[in-house]
Amino acid sequence: MPRQLEDRVNQLKSQPPPEREKLAAHLMNYNTQMGASQSTLDNINKLADGALVVMTGQQPGLLTGPLYTIYKAISCIRLAQRIAKTYNCPCVPVFWNAAEDHDLPEVNQLYMLNREDVWHYFEFKAAQEYQGQAVGHIPLGGWDELWGWLDNVLPDTDFKSDCKRLIQNSWEASNTWGEWFSRLMLTLLGKYGLLMIDPNQPPIRQLMAPVLEQALKNPLIPSQLVNSAGDELQQRGYKPQLKRAPQSCSFFLFEGQKRQPVSFSDGRFYTTNAHYLPDELG
Repeated sequence: MPRQLEDRVNQLKSQPPPEREKLAAHLMNYNTQMGASQSTLDNINKLADGALVVMTGQQPGLLTGPLYTIYKAISCIRLAQRIAKTYNCPCVPVFWNAAEDHDLPEVNQLYMLNREDVWHYFEFKAAQEYQGQAVGHIPLGGWDELWGWLDNVLPDTDFKSDCKRLIQNSWEASNTWGEWFSRLMLTLLGKYGLLMIDPNQPPIRQLMAPVLEQALKNPLIPSQLVNSAGDELQQRGYKPQLKRAPQSCSFFLFEGQKRQPVSFSDGRFYTTNAHYLPDELG
């Protein structure tokens, strides 16, 4: 193990920060509620004891969303396993359920091939009234709409009833879109120790308070760092994946149920409909 990494692991084992204990307690509660396997719960205990983390994430898409969501989770699991084996230290895979995202068209649609290799498109109309809200908060509804479409597209095979049972059981045990996504991911990959984290949960928001305080004190630095990294990538011959407006902030505000992007200029924070002094957001 590289010396720097070894020193960090030993430090975390000897003096785990108090935030880690709080985080592990919440993750144990949340993942248990989401139907986690014993492998996931064991990994949360390892996290509490100072384990390293490999993290990936994605918005809570319909039926887990694009296939690359599953690929990202599998890659995260495999990399954590490789680090643990190579360096002989505990390392756990974590999936960030980006349930705060408000871009509904990115998560409420899917394409599926039928037996004749014809693409079929589905848009979950039951969710349309929640446009602009955090997708993880969307209450579940419209099971007949969803399964009616799937029943027509999925071929009649020996696995169809099991597929329906997996989807329906996770659906019926969940109250929101975010919960459903976490349950599906844990049902599919929890036996490999994957654990889910949802930033919409109040304990996670509380743990993130120091980060948000820094964002309020220096609201434009994150965008500057993103653009600087993009410029460096471009100089090395790569295409930047993200470009931030110079006055854009790295956080959003909820106004009512709507999630609003924020900009900063002349000592004030601005959304589409309002403006705020820093003390009003502190």
